[in-house]
Amino acid sequence: MEQTAMDSSPAIEPLPLEAIKQDLIRVYVESSARGLVHSAHWSIELANSIEVKCTQMPSMIELSGDEVTEASQLMLGKSLYDTREYRRAASSLEKCNSTKATFLRLYALYMAGEKNKEDNLVDAIGEDEVQDIKNEEMVAVKEELTTLANNGTLDSYGHYLFGIICKEQKLLTEAREKFVKSCQLCPTFWGSWQELSRLCDDRKMLEGLPLPDHWMKKFYIANGYMELLHFEDAMSLYTSMVQQGLGHSPYVVSQIALAHYHLSYFQPSIDAFQHLEKLDPYQLDNVDTYSNVLFVKGNKVELTLLAERATEIDRYRPETLCALGNLYTLRGEHENAVTHFKLATRIDRSSLSAWILLGHSYVELRNPTLAIEAYTRALAINKRDFRGHYGLGQAYEILKMPHMAMYFYKSAHTLRPNDGRFLRALSDCYLELNCPEEAKKCLKCAVSLGDNEGESILMLAKLHEHDKEHGEAAKLYTKYLTVASTVGTTGNLEEQYHVHLFMSRHHLRQGNYKEAEVHAHQACQFDVTREKGKSLLREIYKRHGSIDSTVGKGIAAADLSGLELDISPISLFQEQTQ
Repeated sequence: MEQTAMDSSPAIEPLPLEAIKQDLIRVYVESSARGLVHSAHWSIELANSIEVKCTQMPSMIELSGDEVTEASQLMLGKSLYDTREYRRAASSLEKCNSTKATFLRLYALYMAGEKNKEDNLVDAIGEDEVQDIKNEEMVAVKEELTTLANNGTLDSYGHYLFGIICKEQKLLTEAREKFVKSCQLCPTFWGSWQELSRLCDDRKMLEGLPLPDHWMKKFYIANGYMELLHFEDAMSLYTSMVQQGLGHSPYVVSQIALAHYHLSYFQPSIDAFQHLEKLDPYQLDNVDTYSNVLFVKGNKVELTLLAERATEIDRYRPETLCALGNLYTLRGEHENAVTHFKLATRIDRSSLSAWILLGHSYVELRNPTLAIEAYTRALAINKRDFRGHYGLGQAYEILKMPHMAMYFYKSAHTLRPNDGRFLRALSDCYLELNCPEEAKKCLKCAVSLGDNEGESILMLAKLHEHDKEHGEAAKLYTKYLTVASTVGTTGNLEEQYHVHLFMSRHHLRQGNYKEAEVHAHQACQFDVTREKGKSLLREIYKRHGSIDSTVGKGIAAADLSGLELDISPISLFQEQTQ
Protein backbone atom coordinates (compact mmCIF):
# COMPACT_ATOMS: atom_id res chain seq x y z
CA MET A 1 0.00 0.00 0.00
CA GLU A 2 1.26 3.50 -0.80
CA GLN A 3 1.30 5.29 2.52
CA THR A 4 2.74 8.50 1.06
CA ALA A 5 -0.44 9.20 -0.90
CA MET A 6 -2.57 8.55 2.17
CA ASP A 7 -0.46 10.67 4.51
CA SER A 8 -0.65 13.69 2.21
CA SER A 9 -4.46 13.85 2.51
CA PRO A 10 -6.05 16.26 4.97
CA ALA A 11 -7.03 15.00 8.41
CA ILE A 12 -10.38 13.19 8.37
CA GLU A 13 -12.73 12.86 11.30
CA PRO A 14 -12.57 9.27 12.63
CA LEU A 15 -15.61 7.03 12.40
CA PRO A 16 -17.44 5.76 15.52
CA LEU A 17 -15.81 2.35 15.11
CA GLU A 18 -17.33 0.64 18.15
CA ALA A 19 -20.88 1.56 17.12
CA ILE A 20 -20.16 0.50 13.54
CA LYS A 21 -18.81 -2.84 14.71
CA GLN A 22 -21.94 -3.46 16.79
CA ASP A 23 -24.15 -2.56 13.83
CA LEU A 24 -22.24 -4.93 11.56
CA ILE A 25 -22.47 -7.84 14.01
CA ARG A 26 -26.20 -7.24 14.46
CA VAL A 27 -26.88 -7.19 10.71
CA TYR A 28 -24.68 -10.27 10.32
CA VAL A 29 -26.97 -12.15 12.69
CA GLU A 30 -30.08 -10.97 10.85
CA SER A 31 -28.66 -11.71 7.38
CA SER A 32 -27.42 -15.15 8.39
CA ALA A 33 -30.83 -16.09 9.80
CA ARG A 34 -32.35 -15.32 6.40
CA GLY A 35 -29.77 -17.21 4.32
CA LEU A 36 -28.21 -14.05 2.84
CA VAL A 37 -24.73 -15.48 3.09
CA HIS A 38 -22.84 -12.96 0.94
CA SER A 39 -24.15 -9.92 2.81
CA ALA A 40 -23.56 -11.69 6.11
CA HIS A 41 -19.98 -12.48 5.11
CA TRP A 42 -19.32 -8.89 4.02
CA SER A 43 -20.66 -7.54 7.32
CA ILE A 44 -18.74 -9.85 9.66
CA GLU A 45 -15.51 -9.56 7.67
CA LEU A 46 -15.65 -5.77 7.93
CA ALA A 47 -16.56 -6.00 11.63
CA ASN A 48 -13.63 -8.34 12.26
CA SER A 49 -11.22 -5.90 10.61
CA ILE A 50 -12.16 -3.11 13.04
CA GLU A 51 -9.61 -3.31 15.82
CA VAL A 52 -11.72 -2.03 18.69
CA LYS A 53 -13.32 -3.93 21.54
CA CYS A 54 -17.09 -3.74 21.93
CA THR A 55 -18.38 -3.11 25.45
CA GLN A 56 -21.71 -4.69 24.44
CA MET A 57 -22.33 -7.46 21.94
CA PRO A 58 -25.65 -8.25 20.21
CA SER A 59 -27.19 -11.63 20.94
CA MET A 60 -26.44 -14.27 18.33
CA ILE A 61 -30.10 -15.39 18.47
CA GLU A 62 -32.60 -12.57 18.33
CA LEU A 63 -36.24 -13.64 18.24
CA SER A 64 -39.28 -11.49 18.77
CA GLY A 65 -43.09 -11.85 18.61
CA ASP A 66 -44.23 -14.81 16.53
CA GLU A 67 -40.60 -15.86 16.01
CA VAL A 68 -40.47 -17.18 19.59
CA THR A 69 -43.34 -19.62 19.08
CA GLU A 70 -42.00 -20.57 15.62
CA ALA A 71 -38.40 -20.97 16.77
CA SER A 72 -38.05 -24.69 16.09
CA GLN A 73 -39.67 -24.40 12.66
CA LEU A 74 -37.45 -21.46 11.80
CA MET A 75 -34.36 -23.39 12.79
CA LEU A 76 -35.49 -26.44 10.80
CA GLY A 77 -36.20 -24.31 7.73
CA LYS A 78 -32.82 -22.60 8.03
CA SER A 79 -30.99 -25.93 8.41
CA LEU A 80 -32.69 -27.28 5.29
CA TYR A 81 -31.85 -24.09 3.43
CA ASP A 82 -28.21 -24.45 4.47
CA THR A 83 -28.12 -27.96 3.00
CA ARG A 84 -29.55 -26.56 -0.29
CA GLU A 85 -32.85 -28.42 0.12
CA TYR A 86 -34.72 -25.27 -0.86
CA ARG A 87 -38.16 -26.64 -1.65
CA ARG A 88 -38.15 -28.73 1.50
CA ALA A 89 -37.14 -25.64 3.49
CA ALA A 90 -40.01 -23.63 1.98
CA SER A 91 -42.46 -26.44 2.72
CA SER A 92 -41.37 -26.63 6.37
CA LEU A 93 -42.14 -22.92 6.83
CA GLU A 94 -45.57 -22.81 5.16
CA LYS A 95 -47.49 -22.56 8.44
CA CYS A 96 -45.26 -19.82 9.89
CA ASN A 97 -46.46 -16.21 9.92
CA SER A 98 -43.50 -14.24 11.26
CA THR A 99 -41.73 -11.78 8.98
CA LYS A 100 -38.45 -13.69 9.22
CA ALA A 101 -40.04 -17.05 8.41
CA THR A 102 -42.02 -15.55 5.52
CA PHE A 103 -38.88 -14.10 4.00
CA LEU A 104 -36.92 -17.32 4.40
CA ARG A 105 -39.76 -19.31 2.79
CA LEU A 106 -39.99 -16.96 -0.21
CA TYR A 107 -36.24 -16.72 -0.57
CA ALA A 108 -35.94 -20.52 -0.44
CA LEU A 109 -38.52 -20.77 -3.24
CA TYR A 110 -36.58 -18.20 -5.27
CA MET A 111 -33.35 -20.13 -4.72
CA ALA A 112 -35.08 -23.38 -5.73
CA GLY A 113 -36.03 -21.71 -9.00
CA GLU A 114 -32.45 -20.49 -9.46
CA LYS A 115 -31.05 -23.96 -8.83
CA ASN A 116 -33.44 -25.49 -11.34
CA LYS A 117 -32.50 -22.77 -13.82
CA GLU A 118 -28.79 -23.53 -13.45
CA ASP A 119 -29.44 -27.25 -13.90
CA ASN A 120 -31.35 -26.58 -17.14
CA LEU A 121 -28.61 -24.30 -18.46
CA VAL A 122 -26.17 -27.20 -18.40
CA ASP A 123 -28.17 -28.97 -21.12
CA ALA A 124 -29.00 -25.85 -23.11
CA ILE A 125 -27.77 -25.70 -26.71
CA GLY A 126 -27.38 -22.34 -28.38
CA GLU A 127 -28.11 -18.80 -27.23
CA ASP A 128 -31.85 -19.05 -27.95
CA GLU A 129 -32.31 -21.95 -25.53
CA VAL A 130 -30.28 -20.14 -22.89
CA GLN A 131 -32.48 -17.03 -23.18
CA ASP A 132 -35.65 -19.12 -22.82
CA ILE A 133 -34.62 -20.64 -19.48
CA LYS A 134 -36.13 -18.65 -16.60
CA ASN A 135 -36.61 -18.94 -12.86
CA GLU A 136 -40.08 -20.50 -12.75
CA GLU A 137 -40.70 -19.48 -9.13
CA MET A 138 -40.26 -15.73 -9.63
CA VAL A 139 -43.85 -14.95 -10.67
CA ALA A 140 -45.40 -16.64 -7.62
CA VAL A 141 -42.85 -15.13 -5.24
CA LYS A 142 -43.38 -11.66 -6.72
CA GLU A 143 -47.16 -11.93 -6.36
CA GLU A 144 -46.87 -12.73 -2.66
CA LEU A 145 -44.30 -9.96 -2.13
CA THR A 146 -46.68 -7.50 -3.83
CA THR A 147 -49.49 -8.50 -1.46
CA LEU A 148 -47.22 -8.09 1.58
CA ALA A 149 -45.99 -4.70 0.33
CA ASN A 150 -49.57 -3.47 -0.18
CA ASN A 151 -50.40 -4.59 3.36
CA GLY A 152 -47.38 -2.72 4.72
CA THR A 153 -45.88 -5.86 6.26
CA LEU A 154 -42.78 -6.13 4.07
CA ASP A 155 -39.51 -5.46 5.92
CA SER A 156 -36.12 -4.34 4.56
CA TYR A 157 -35.11 -7.85 3.53
CA GLY A 158 -38.44 -8.43 1.78
CA HIS A 159 -37.96 -5.25 -0.25
CA TYR A 160 -34.47 -6.47 -1.11
CA LEU A 161 -35.87 -9.74 -2.52
CA PHE A 162 -38.56 -7.75 -4.34
CA GLY A 163 -35.82 -5.61 -5.90
CA ILE A 164 -33.81 -8.66 -6.97
CA ILE A 165 -36.83 -10.10 -8.82
CA CYS A 166 -37.62 -6.77 -10.49
CA LYS A 167 -34.00 -6.55 -11.61
CA GLU A 168 -34.17 -10.07 -13.06
CA GLN A 169 -37.29 -9.03 -14.99
CA LYS A 170 -35.51 -5.90 -16.32
CA LEU A 171 -37.87 -3.60 -14.37
CA LEU A 172 -35.00 -1.38 -13.29
CA THR A 173 -37.01 1.62 -12.07
CA GLU A 174 -39.09 -0.61 -9.78
CA ALA A 175 -35.95 -2.41 -8.63
CA ARG A 176 -34.32 0.88 -7.62
CA GLU A 177 -37.44 1.86 -5.66
CA LYS A 178 -37.40 -1.43 -3.75
CA PHE A 179 -33.70 -1.20 -2.92
CA VAL A 180 -34.10 2.42 -1.76
CA LYS A 181 -36.94 1.35 0.52
CA SER A 182 -34.81 -1.51 1.86
CA CYS A 183 -31.95 0.88 2.67
CA GLN A 184 -34.33 3.24 4.43
CA LEU A 185 -35.76 0.46 6.61
CA CYS A 186 -32.38 -1.14 7.45
CA PRO A 187 -29.40 1.14 6.64
CA THR A 188 -26.83 -1.44 7.78
CA PHE A 189 -27.85 -4.14 5.27
CA TRP A 190 -25.14 -4.09 2.58
CA GLY A 191 -26.98 -6.23 0.02
CA SER A 192 -29.46 -3.49 -0.92
CA TRP A 193 -26.81 -0.75 -1.02
CA GLN A 194 -24.64 -2.86 -3.32
CA GLU A 195 -27.44 -3.76 -5.73
CA LEU A 196 -28.62 -0.16 -5.84
CA SER A 197 -25.14 1.14 -6.70
CA ARG A 198 -25.09 -1.22 -9.70
CA LEU A 199 -28.39 0.13 -11.03
CA CYS A 200 -27.46 3.81 -11.14
CA ASP A 201 -27.06 5.10 -14.68
CA ASP A 202 -24.90 8.09 -13.84
CA ARG A 203 -23.35 10.07 -11.03
CA LYS A 204 -26.36 12.35 -10.64
CA MET A 205 -28.65 9.39 -10.00
CA LEU A 206 -26.13 7.75 -7.67
CA GLU A 207 -25.86 10.81 -5.43
CA GLY A 208 -29.46 12.01 -5.77
CA LEU A 209 -31.52 9.04 -4.55
CA PRO A 210 -33.47 9.58 -1.27
CA LEU A 211 -31.18 7.49 0.93
CA PRO A 212 -30.55 7.75 4.68
CA ASP A 213 -27.56 9.78 5.86
CA HIS A 214 -25.79 6.77 7.34
CA TRP A 215 -22.15 5.69 7.49
CA MET A 216 -22.98 2.88 5.00
CA LYS A 217 -23.72 5.52 2.37
CA LYS A 218 -20.00 6.13 1.95
CA PHE A 219 -19.49 2.48 0.94
CA TYR A 220 -22.44 2.78 -1.44
CA ILE A 221 -21.08 5.93 -3.11
CA ALA A 222 -17.58 4.44 -3.43
CA ASN A 223 -18.94 1.22 -4.95
CA GLY A 224 -21.12 3.28 -7.29
CA TYR A 225 -18.09 5.24 -8.46
CA MET A 226 -16.38 1.95 -9.24
CA GLU A 227 -19.42 0.78 -11.23
CA LEU A 228 -19.57 4.08 -13.14
CA LEU A 229 -15.81 3.93 -13.84
CA HIS A 230 -14.99 7.01 -11.72
CA PHE A 231 -11.98 5.25 -10.26
CA GLU A 232 -10.12 8.34 -9.05
CA ASP A 233 -13.12 9.40 -6.94
CA ALA A 234 -13.56 5.88 -5.63
CA MET A 235 -9.88 5.76 -4.71
CA SER A 236 -10.25 8.99 -2.75
CA LEU A 237 -13.14 7.57 -0.70
CA TYR A 238 -11.44 4.24 0.00
CA THR A 239 -8.24 6.04 1.00
CA SER A 240 -10.22 8.10 3.48
CA MET A 241 -11.69 4.86 4.90
CA VAL A 242 -8.15 3.61 5.50
CA GLN A 243 -7.38 6.83 7.37
CA GLN A 244 -10.55 6.39 9.43
CA GLY A 245 -9.48 3.02 10.80
CA LEU A 246 -10.54 0.52 8.12
CA GLY A 247 -7.08 -0.13 6.71
CA HIS A 248 -7.22 -3.80 7.73
CA SER A 249 -10.47 -4.49 5.89
CA PRO A 250 -9.90 -7.01 3.06
CA TYR A 251 -12.84 -5.46 1.22
CA VAL A 252 -11.41 -1.92 1.33
CA VAL A 253 -7.91 -3.08 0.35
CA SER A 254 -9.27 -5.15 -2.54
CA GLN A 255 -11.28 -2.18 -3.83
CA ILE A 256 -8.14 -0.04 -3.74
CA ALA A 257 -6.28 -2.75 -5.69
CA LEU A 258 -9.07 -2.88 -8.28
CA ALA A 259 -9.14 0.90 -8.65
CA HIS A 260 -5.37 0.96 -9.24
CA TYR A 261 -5.77 -1.80 -11.83
CA HIS A 262 -8.48 0.03 -13.76
CA LEU A 263 -6.40 3.22 -13.69
CA SER A 264 -3.45 1.22 -15.12
CA TYR A 265 -1.36 1.87 -12.00
CA PHE A 266 -0.14 -1.69 -12.06
CA GLN A 267 2.64 -1.63 -9.47
CA PRO A 268 0.44 0.03 -6.78
CA SER A 269 -2.23 -2.55 -7.65
CA ILE A 270 0.27 -5.38 -7.12
CA ASP A 271 1.31 -3.82 -3.80
CA ALA A 272 -2.32 -3.67 -2.67
CA PHE A 273 -2.97 -7.27 -3.70
CA GLN A 274 0.16 -8.41 -1.83
CA HIS A 275 -1.07 -6.55 1.26
CA LEU A 276 -4.45 -8.27 0.85
CA GLU A 277 -2.69 -11.65 0.67
CA LYS A 278 -1.03 -10.92 4.01
CA LEU A 279 -4.36 -9.93 5.58
CA ASP A 280 -6.14 -13.07 4.33
CA PRO A 281 -3.80 -15.66 2.76
CA TYR A 282 -6.57 -18.07 1.72
CA GLN A 283 -9.04 -15.70 0.08
CA LEU A 284 -9.53 -16.03 -3.67
CA ASP A 285 -11.78 -13.03 -4.35
CA ASN A 286 -10.35 -10.92 -7.19
CA VAL A 287 -7.48 -13.37 -7.80
CA ASP A 288 -8.55 -13.24 -11.45
CA THR A 289 -7.88 -9.49 -11.54
CA TYR A 290 -4.57 -9.93 -9.70
CA SER A 291 -3.55 -12.44 -12.36
CA ASN A 292 -4.51 -9.88 -15.05
CA VAL A 293 -2.14 -7.35 -13.50
CA LEU A 294 0.73 -9.84 -13.35
CA PHE A 295 -0.03 -10.87 -16.95
CA VAL A 296 0.14 -7.26 -18.17
CA LYS A 297 3.42 -6.78 -16.31
CA GLY A 298 4.76 -10.02 -17.85
CA ASN A 299 5.64 -11.32 -14.38
CA LYS A 300 5.66 -15.04 -15.14
CA VAL A 301 7.25 -16.08 -11.83
CA GLU A 302 4.70 -14.27 -9.64
CA LEU A 303 1.81 -15.40 -11.84
CA THR A 304 2.98 -19.01 -11.55
CA LEU A 305 3.15 -18.73 -7.76
CA LEU A 306 -0.30 -17.13 -7.64
CA ALA A 307 -1.83 -19.85 -9.82
CA GLU A 308 -0.22 -22.59 -7.70
CA ARG A 309 -1.45 -21.02 -4.46
CA ALA A 310 -4.99 -20.61 -5.82
CA THR A 311 -4.99 -24.21 -7.09
CA GLU A 312 -4.01 -25.51 -3.66
CA ILE A 313 -6.86 -23.57 -2.05
CA ASP A 314 -9.64 -24.35 -4.55
CA ARG A 315 -8.81 -25.78 -7.94
CA TYR A 316 -12.24 -25.25 -9.49
CA ARG A 317 -13.02 -21.71 -8.37
CA PRO A 318 -13.55 -19.52 -11.47
CA GLU A 319 -10.91 -17.11 -10.15
CA THR A 320 -8.38 -19.96 -9.95
CA LEU A 321 -9.17 -21.11 -13.48
CA CYS A 322 -8.77 -17.54 -14.76
CA ALA A 323 -5.35 -17.29 -13.11
CA LEU A 324 -4.31 -20.60 -14.69
CA GLY A 325 -5.67 -19.45 -18.05
CA ASN A 326 -3.66 -16.23 -17.83
CA LEU A 327 -0.54 -18.24 -17.05
CA TYR A 328 -1.06 -20.43 -20.13
CA THR A 329 -1.68 -17.31 -22.22
CA LEU A 330 1.58 -15.78 -21.01
CA ARG A 331 3.33 -18.99 -22.04
CA GLY A 332 1.69 -18.80 -25.48
CA GLU A 333 -0.41 -21.94 -24.86
CA HIS A 334 -3.71 -20.43 -26.00
CA GLU A 335 -5.57 -23.72 -26.44
CA ASN A 336 -4.93 -24.64 -22.80
CA ALA A 337 -5.97 -21.13 -21.79
CA VAL A 338 -9.28 -21.51 -23.66
CA THR A 339 -9.93 -24.83 -21.88
CA HIS A 340 -9.57 -23.20 -18.45
CA PHE A 341 -11.59 -20.09 -19.30
CA LYS A 342 -14.42 -22.20 -20.75
CA LEU A 343 -14.49 -24.35 -17.61
CA ALA A 344 -14.73 -21.18 -15.51
CA THR A 345 -17.77 -20.02 -17.53
CA ARG A 346 -19.45 -23.41 -17.07
CA ILE A 347 -18.95 -23.31 -13.31
CA ASP A 348 -20.13 -19.70 -13.04
CA ARG A 349 -21.96 -18.29 -16.05
CA SER A 350 -21.91 -14.84 -14.44
CA SER A 351 -18.09 -14.75 -14.21
CA LEU A 352 -17.33 -11.55 -16.10
CA SER A 353 -13.55 -12.07 -16.08
CA ALA A 354 -13.86 -15.57 -17.50
CA TRP A 355 -15.94 -14.43 -20.49
CA ILE A 356 -13.64 -11.48 -21.18
CA LEU A 357 -10.48 -13.58 -20.98
CA LEU A 358 -12.08 -16.29 -23.13
CA GLY A 359 -12.76 -13.64 -25.76
CA HIS A 360 -9.13 -12.45 -25.56
CA SER A 361 -7.91 -16.02 -26.12
CA TYR A 362 -10.12 -16.48 -29.17
CA VAL A 363 -8.75 -13.22 -30.58
CA GLU A 364 -5.22 -14.58 -30.08
CA LEU A 365 -6.28 -17.73 -31.92
CA ARG A 366 -7.74 -15.58 -34.73
CA ASN A 367 -11.21 -16.99 -34.13
CA PRO A 368 -13.29 -13.80 -34.17
CA THR A 369 -16.68 -15.56 -34.31
CA LEU A 370 -16.23 -17.27 -30.95
CA ALA A 371 -14.56 -14.15 -29.56
CA ILE A 372 -17.65 -12.11 -30.44
CA GLU A 373 -19.86 -14.64 -28.64
CA ALA A 374 -17.70 -14.50 -25.50
CA TYR A 375 -17.55 -10.69 -25.42
CA THR A 376 -21.31 -10.46 -26.00
CA ARG A 377 -21.90 -12.74 -23.00
CA ALA A 378 -19.62 -10.50 -20.94
CA LEU A 379 -21.52 -7.34 -21.89
CA ALA A 380 -24.80 -9.05 -20.98
CA ILE A 381 -23.39 -9.33 -17.45
CA ASN A 382 -21.97 -5.80 -17.31
CA LYS A 383 -22.63 -3.44 -20.20
CA ARG A 384 -20.18 -0.90 -18.72
CA ASP A 385 -17.15 -3.16 -19.05
CA PHE A 386 -15.00 -1.37 -21.61
CA ARG A 387 -12.96 -4.53 -22.21
CA GLY A 388 -15.96 -6.21 -23.83
CA HIS A 389 -16.52 -3.28 -26.21
CA TYR A 390 -12.83 -3.06 -27.05
CA GLY A 391 -12.65 -6.82 -27.61
CA LEU A 392 -15.62 -6.73 -29.97
CA GLY A 393 -13.88 -3.96 -31.89
CA GLN A 394 -10.78 -6.12 -32.27
CA ALA A 395 -12.83 -9.12 -33.38
CA TYR A 396 -14.66 -7.15 -36.06
CA GLU A 397 -11.37 -5.65 -37.19
CA ILE A 398 -10.06 -9.19 -37.76
CA LEU A 399 -13.19 -9.85 -39.82
CA LYS A 400 -12.33 -6.79 -41.96
CA MET A 401 -15.48 -4.97 -40.82
CA PRO A 402 -14.05 -1.55 -39.91
CA HIS A 403 -17.41 0.19 -39.47
CA MET A 404 -18.52 -2.34 -36.84
CA ALA A 405 -15.11 -2.18 -35.21
CA MET A 406 -15.37 1.62 -35.02
CA TYR A 407 -18.77 1.38 -33.34
CA PHE A 408 -17.40 -0.70 -30.48
CA TYR A 409 -14.16 1.26 -30.21
CA LYS A 410 -16.25 4.43 -29.85
CA SER A 411 -18.33 2.72 -27.16
CA ALA A 412 -15.16 1.79 -25.29
CA HIS A 413 -13.87 5.35 -25.67
CA THR A 414 -17.16 6.72 -24.26
CA LEU A 415 -16.73 4.52 -21.19
CA ARG A 416 -13.02 5.35 -20.81
CA PRO A 417 -12.51 8.78 -22.44
CA ASN A 418 -9.01 9.15 -20.97
CA ASP A 419 -7.66 5.91 -22.43
CA GLY A 420 -5.62 6.46 -25.59
CA ARG A 421 -5.77 2.81 -26.66
CA PHE A 422 -9.25 3.19 -28.09
CA LEU A 423 -8.31 6.31 -30.03
CA ARG A 424 -5.34 4.47 -31.53
CA ALA A 425 -7.65 1.63 -32.52
CA LEU A 426 -10.06 4.11 -34.08
CA SER A 427 -7.21 5.66 -36.06
CA ASP A 428 -6.38 2.23 -37.50
CA CYS A 429 -9.99 1.85 -38.64
CA TYR A 430 -9.96 5.28 -40.27
CA LEU A 431 -6.77 4.36 -42.11
CA GLU A 432 -8.44 1.14 -43.26
CA LEU A 433 -11.25 3.31 -44.64
CA ASN A 434 -8.71 5.64 -46.29
CA CYS A 435 -9.49 8.59 -44.00
CA PRO A 436 -6.01 9.72 -42.88
CA GLU A 437 -7.14 13.13 -41.59
CA GLU A 438 -9.67 11.51 -39.23
CA ALA A 439 -6.94 9.11 -38.10
CA LYS A 440 -4.70 12.08 -37.31
CA LYS A 441 -7.45 13.72 -35.24
CA CYS A 442 -7.82 10.55 -33.16
CA LEU A 443 -4.08 10.29 -32.58
CA LYS A 444 -3.74 13.99 -31.70
CA CYS A 445 -6.44 13.50 -29.08
CA ALA A 446 -4.64 10.41 -27.78
CA VAL A 447 -1.37 12.35 -27.53
CA SER A 448 -3.12 15.18 -25.66
CA LEU A 449 -4.39 12.68 -23.08
CA GLY A 450 -0.81 11.86 -22.13
CA ASP A 451 0.94 9.08 -24.00
CA ASN A 452 3.25 7.60 -21.39
CA GLU A 453 4.46 4.82 -23.69
CA GLY A 454 4.82 6.89 -26.84
CA GLU A 455 2.66 4.68 -29.10
CA SER A 456 0.26 7.42 -30.18
CA ILE A 457 3.11 9.87 -30.70
CA LEU A 458 4.91 7.39 -32.94
CA MET A 459 1.81 6.54 -34.98
CA LEU A 460 0.99 10.22 -35.53
CA ALA A 461 4.57 11.01 -36.50
CA LYS A 462 4.54 8.24 -39.09
CA LEU A 463 1.36 9.63 -40.63
CA HIS A 464 2.93 13.08 -40.91
CA GLU A 465 6.07 11.52 -42.38
CA HIS A 466 4.01 9.59 -44.92
CA ASP A 467 2.30 12.84 -45.97
CA LYS A 468 5.74 14.52 -46.28
CA GLU A 469 4.93 16.90 -43.42
CA HIS A 470 8.49 16.64 -42.21
CA GLY A 471 8.39 19.51 -39.74
CA GLU A 472 5.45 18.08 -37.78
CA ALA A 473 6.92 14.59 -37.97
CA ALA A 474 10.26 15.83 -36.61
CA LYS A 475 8.58 17.51 -33.61
CA LEU A 476 6.72 14.32 -32.76
CA TYR A 477 9.73 12.07 -33.27
CA THR A 478 11.73 14.32 -30.93
CA LYS A 479 8.97 13.95 -28.33
CA TYR A 480 8.92 10.20 -28.86
CA LEU A 481 12.68 9.93 -28.29
CA THR A 482 12.30 11.94 -25.08
CA VAL A 483 9.65 9.50 -23.84
CA ALA A 484 11.80 6.55 -24.88
CA SER A 485 14.82 7.87 -23.00
CA THR A 486 12.94 8.71 -19.79
CA VAL A 487 10.24 6.10 -19.21
CA GLY A 488 10.83 3.62 -22.02
CA THR A 489 8.39 2.45 -24.69
CA THR A 490 6.51 -0.72 -25.46
CA GLY A 491 7.78 -0.69 -29.07
CA ASN A 492 10.91 -2.52 -30.15
CA LEU A 493 14.26 -0.85 -30.67
CA GLU A 494 13.91 -0.91 -34.44
CA GLU A 495 11.26 1.80 -34.13
CA GLN A 496 13.68 4.08 -32.32
CA TYR A 497 16.43 3.59 -34.87
CA HIS A 498 14.03 4.28 -37.70
CA VAL A 499 13.26 7.53 -35.87
CA HIS A 500 16.98 8.35 -35.68
CA LEU A 501 17.31 7.75 -39.42
CA PHE A 502 14.46 10.15 -40.14
CA MET A 503 15.80 12.77 -37.73
CA SER A 504 19.28 12.55 -39.25
CA ARG A 505 17.88 13.07 -42.75
CA HIS A 506 15.65 15.91 -41.54
CA HIS A 507 18.53 17.76 -39.89
CA LEU A 508 20.73 17.15 -42.91
CA ARG A 509 17.99 18.65 -45.05
CA GLN A 510 17.92 21.66 -42.74
CA GLY A 511 21.70 22.03 -42.71
CA ASN A 512 21.99 21.08 -39.02
CA TYR A 513 25.00 18.82 -39.53
CA LYS A 514 25.86 18.35 -35.87
CA GLU A 515 22.38 17.08 -35.01
CA ALA A 516 22.25 15.00 -38.18
CA GLU A 517 25.53 13.35 -37.23
CA VAL A 518 24.35 12.52 -33.70
CA HIS A 519 21.19 10.81 -34.97
CA ALA A 520 23.13 8.96 -37.69
CA HIS A 521 25.44 7.57 -35.02
CA GLN A 522 22.42 6.34 -33.04
CA ALA A 523 21.14 4.58 -36.16
CA CYS A 524 24.50 2.81 -36.49
CA GLN A 525 23.93 1.07 -33.14
CA PHE A 526 21.48 -1.48 -34.55
CA ASP A 527 22.04 -4.14 -37.19
CA VAL A 528 18.98 -3.30 -39.29
CA THR A 529 19.89 0.38 -39.71
CA ARG A 530 23.69 0.27 -39.36
CA GLU A 531 24.46 0.44 -43.07
CA LYS A 532 21.98 3.23 -43.65
CA GLY A 533 23.42 5.10 -40.68
CA LYS A 534 26.94 4.80 -42.08
CA SER A 535 25.73 5.97 -45.48
CA LEU A 536 24.20 9.00 -43.81
CA LEU A 537 27.46 9.75 -41.99
CA ARG A 538 29.34 9.58 -45.27
CA GLU A 539 26.83 11.94 -46.84
CA ILE A 540 27.10 14.33 -43.89
CA TYR A 541 30.90 14.41 -44.11
CA LYS A 542 30.82 14.80 -47.88
CA ARG A 543 28.46 17.77 -47.67
CA HIS A 544 30.17 19.34 -44.69
CA GLY A 545 33.69 17.97 -44.64
CA SER A 546 35.05 20.69 -42.38
CA ILE A 547 32.71 19.89 -39.51
CA ASP A 548 34.44 20.01 -36.15
CA SER A 549 32.85 16.93 -34.59
CA THR A 550 33.90 15.18 -31.45
CA VAL A 551 31.28 12.54 -32.15
CA GLY A 552 32.33 11.87 -35.73
CA LYS A 553 35.86 11.01 -34.71
CA GLY A 554 34.47 8.01 -32.89
CA ILE A 555 33.85 6.12 -36.15
CA ALA A 556 36.87 4.39 -37.56
CA ALA A 557 37.94 5.33 -41.04
CA ALA A 558 37.59 1.72 -42.08
CA ASP A 559 33.87 1.85 -41.25
CA LEU A 560 33.26 4.60 -43.76
CA SER A 561 35.82 3.61 -46.39
CA GLY A 562 34.30 0.15 -46.53
CA LEU A 563 31.04 1.59 -47.85
CA GLU A 564 30.82 1.33 -51.61
CA LEU A 565 27.31 2.82 -51.82
CA ASP A 566 27.41 6.50 -52.73
CA ILE A 567 24.04 8.04 -51.94
CA SER A 568 23.24 11.37 -53.55
CA PRO A 569 21.41 14.01 -51.49
CA ILE A 570 18.40 13.85 -53.82
CA SER A 571 17.94 10.09 -53.61
CA LEU A 572 18.59 10.20 -49.89
CA PHE A 573 15.85 12.69 -49.15
CA GLN A 574 13.34 11.10 -51.50
CA GLU A 575 13.74 7.64 -49.93
CA GLN A 576 10.40 6.44 -48.65
CA THR A 577 9.79 5.21 -45.12
CA GLN A 578 10.90 1.61 -44.79
